[in-house]
Amino acid sequence: MFLGLSHPEVTEHYGVRYHSLEHTQVQMDWFEDIYASGTGIWWGIALRSQPEQLIGATGLNDLVIEHRRAEMGYWLLPEWWRQGLARECVSAMLNFAFTTLQLYRIGAEADFDNEPSIQLLKKLGFKHEGVRRAFEFKNGAPLDLLQFSQLASDR
Repeated sequence: MFLGLSHPEVTEHYGVRYHSLEHTQVQMDWFEDIYASGTGIWWGIALRSQPEQLIGATGLNDLVIEHRRAEMGYWLLPEWWRQGLARECVSAMLNFAFTTLQLYRIGAEADFDNEPSIQLLKKLGFKHEGVRRAFEFKNGAPLDLLQFSQLASDR
């Protein structure tokens, strides 16, 4: 997890960044907390040939079962980009969300300049909804994010 969430190319468009292995425990605790509280679930991504090597992650957070919605996220180490792995893994996660969890809406956000992520969302059937103005701060400056969603009825 530390390799991905400390990698400058990964964290350029990702909401968190860790500078030490010990500090990454914050993220691991968050994964445990959202799972235990029923507000999220994340999976590690590994190759079938190397199941012990984590190369990314995908999952759901801000899960509200009552309203059948969640937000999703994903990341891969750069050496695995543009090989179809993110599409395969995120698609499997979405199938779980819509079928097993019976969610109706999945939201996703992307930086304006993260064209690969924007294209992935579009290929997966997400619709662009608008802009979340000054939604995050990055390097001390407000950052606008593109908002996307997919509904069960879109599939």
